[in-house]
Amino acid sequence: VVMSVYNEKLEWLEEAVDSILHQTYSNFEFIIVVDNPLVPVHIRNYIENKRKQDSRIIVLYNETNIGLALSLNRGISVARGKYIARMDADDIALPERFQCEIDYLEEHGVDMVSTNAVIIDEESCELRKRESSPENPMPFLLYSNNIVHPSVVVRSDVIRKVGGYRNFKRSQDYDLWLRLMTA
Repeated sequence: VVMSVYNEKLEWLEEAVDSILHQTYSNFEFIIVVDNPLVPVHIRNYIENKRKQDSRIIVLYNETNIGLALSLNRGISVARGKYIARMDADDIALPERFQCEIDYLEEHGVDMVSTNAVIIDEESCELRKRESSPENPMPFLLYSNNIVHPSVVVRSDVIRKVGGYRNFKRSQDYDLWLRLMTA
């Protein structure tokens, strides 16, 4: 699991981290890349305490702010697993997320999966549902990015083969999906 932390609120980060640590599928490493050299002490302390409590957590601190794409690539570069799961520091994963995604990847022999999402506000109230791509997203990706980035699990060899994320301020995920389609 690769997650970048920049300036998220502590309560959001706590929910995000706990939702990963309480997955029904537990055989993973959780790489947290802190992309804010000036991260507040209470955030750093929280992350370090979680790292001490759970041996699956690996924390990388960027010396300078390098942005989301390069931070994710840094996490991917140290990941040892067969798959890379994405998570954002302000999102919440359902407890069965990894189990369902890994099962699907294994049963169907595909390189990547993503899920639908429930969009919530700052108080965790549901705003709307966002449907991810259908079983074959290729025709739809030509027109828009319908893949929910923090719900993706992708084979690590495949993401490395295309060079990971390119350093764009926006749409680095969309760029990656398009490159994965043609790999």
